[in-house]
Amino acid sequence: MGKITIYGWNIGFNKVAHTKLLRTELGYSLSRAKSITDAIVNGQSVTIEVPDDKTERLAFELNELGAKCRVDRI
Repeated sequence: MGKITIYGWNIGFNKVAHTKLLRTELGYSLSRAKSITDAIVNGQSVTIEVPDDKTERLAFELNELGAKCRVDRI
């Protein structure tokens, strides 16, 4: 499993699309995905575990939506 740390957001951050992406790509419930999105908006960092084959692509898509994130290498 890979890890992505989401540590902030840029102007234009698409909260709804961010929540939907977490739900579709990682199978999170609406409440879990929304709580992650809300935590990011409130200035908290969140680390999520992602299957290795999705890590780079998901990090790219999160950045495209306005999230500031990085892939954490082990």
